[in-house]
Amino acid sequence: MDYLDANGATSTSFSGNGQGTTFTVEQGAYKVTEDADEGYATTYAGDCEGTITAGQNLTCTVTNNDLPIIPSDVATGTIRIIKNVVNDHGATSTAQDFTLTLSASGTNPINFTGNASGTEFVIPVGAYTVIEQTAAGYTATYSEDCSGIMAAGSSTVCTVTNDDIDTSIATGTITIIKQVINDNEGQSSPEDFSLTLNASNTEPIIFNGNASGTSFVIEAGGYYEVTEDAYEDYTASYSEGCSGILEAGTTSTVCTVTNNDNYNEQPPSNRGKLIVVKKVVHSYSRPENASDFTLRATYMPAPNDDTAYAFAKVMDIVTSTTSVFRGNETGTEFEVGVGPYSVTEDANPYYNTAYSEGCRGNIVSDMTVTCTVTNTDKPSSGGGGGSSSGGGGGWSPGILGSTPAPTAVPQPTPRVLGAEDEEAPLCILTEAEALYVTSDVRTILGHLGVNRNEAMEEKYNKELTPRVVPADISPEHLAAIQNFVNYGTKSNVRLGQGERAGAVNSFRAIYKRIPANECDWQNVIKIADTKMPYDLNAGREEEVLKTFKEIYGYDYDSNNLLERIAHKVMSYGVRPQIRDLDAEYTAAKVFYRIYGKFPTTASEWDANRALAYSGIPQKWLTKDLTKNASLITNIGTNNTPISR
Repeated sequence: MDYLDANGATSTSFSGNGQGTTFTVEQGAYKVTEDADEGYATTYAGDCEGTITAGQNLTCTVTNNDLPIIPSDVATGTIRIIKNVVNDHGATSTAQDFTLTLSASGTNPINFTGNASGTEFVIPVGAYTVIEQTAAGYTATYSEDCSGIMAAGSSTVCTVTNDDIDTSIATGTITIIKQVINDNEGQSSPEDFSLTLNASNTEPIIFNGNASGTSFVIEAGGYYEVTEDAYEDYTASYSEGCSGILEAGTTSTVCTVTNNDNYNEQPPSNRGKLIVVKKVVHSYSRPENASDFTLRATYMPAPNDDTAYAFAKVMDIVTSTTSVFRGNETGTEFEVGVGPYSVTEDANPYYNTAYSEGCRGNIVSDMTVTCTVTNTDKPSSGGGGGSSSGGGGGWSPGILGSTPAPTAVPQPTPRVLGAEDEEAPLCILTEAEALYVTSDVRTILGHLGVNRNEAMEEKYNKELTPRVVPADISPEHLAAIQNFVNYGTKSNVRLGQGERAGAVNSFRAIYKRIPANECDWQNVIKIADTKMPYDLNAGREEEVLKTFKEIYGYDYDSNNLLERIAHKVMSYGVRPQIRDLDAEYTAAKVFYRIYGKFPTTASEWDANRALAYSGIPQKWLTKDLTKNASLITNIGTNNTPISR
């Protein structure tokens, strides 16, 4: 329903018509308005408000643009956009004379007419920008919340103010065109790039690129410059008109910012092949075959081998994996990543072991190496002459029990501090360090080669450990946690006590219990040491999918390498070997914008680490989130960070 209000008379209501509706009115002031429809944005163009004179014909065009339909499972927020017009130099435009555009993640741009009371939109979480079409005779300024990140359930207000220009001050117009060249398989569009116009006597204007150009009126005679956020996969170039002094009388200057996607040479496969051949030489007729020997191959994981390789690539860390297998005369083949590798064999007291040159070294891309492990049986230690075999002391298969059968290599007995008489379940591949954690404090000090620091123990036993343990914990389990938090082990001594306490806290969040035996402690150590725990938790991985969508605004895709990293970090709290506090500060501010709070729980800090270290592009966060990082005080320091 439209309304025509002319000369103070009663408004006339009518239905819209694509062919137009004609009215004859008395000369004087008039205004055309429309009832709001929550499913559409309204734009007024032409002569929709003003003064009509005798014999004059005017046309007002009212355009309705349907708003995007947001699925019910997508998190949203609300933005109210207020149009403020200042006419202190004789101009007469009103809010309705200005057209604005709202661009938000996952939706098409929305064009609408300004409203002094504000126009409200519901948009998905993520980046958004409000920009205004250039209005002759006016400068435009934008409040802080006219661009940024919409958090789930939040509400924000953007105010766009137009001030009529003092005609005694010369102005000019600059049009900024965004060009993108994708000749090397790039996928970005002009709208994916964030630009900034800095000009004299006005606040910086941040806006998204547009292939058709975005125009601004700025004061002539002052310096101006157009800049763009850096994008890793593109090289930016600027035309001559992108910086300088806009001379008085210049009606229009064009700046073209061009981004050309970089040529990425086809990367090497980052994988190789390791073949382990097992040979057994029977000089003294022992019965063992190749499959009776246990070998271990330690190597870098191949690309796309779960997420271990992804962590190594994106987080610049070194992590390896160990495969335990039986010998095979024809060879056992492994697809491995580039980097160091080694092959070892569990000792057998009745054989000498020899390794070929290929059993240790470095794999380079597309390389195949063969390791041959040869076992030669030893002569019997028995004396000569007395055997019914009649020989000189050699082993005879005809005499049962003439030599003892080979015995397995002894394995450490898992134990918990204060409960050495209780046997915990033996892990298949127990981390050796887990045995030190669950021993008494003197043993772990000997493991680390350090002296005891009772003052430090007292401090952190009061400040940190109570944050990560339940009130009803047993003394032996409490002591093991205190050992780990206070002193750590060789692989994680680089961490502060707070980070080690955080690893324990992450374990509790993942498995809903405290670490109680060596199997549990090996998982804690792996979490602290930038490795995936052995025991995965499908329920936990399902649980964090909701968090993933809240943070990134879309569903998790297991086929995307970086998304797999983020998902695993959220699920298992894996720590980086080298912390980047700036990245964590930035991530914490993103977290605040999404949830209205800084991370405090173990799961929230795991999500914060995913933001900081996963490598998922967050190009639209760079400018907004690096400032005022010092305000985020609850992250702490390298030595004693707040428990994660």
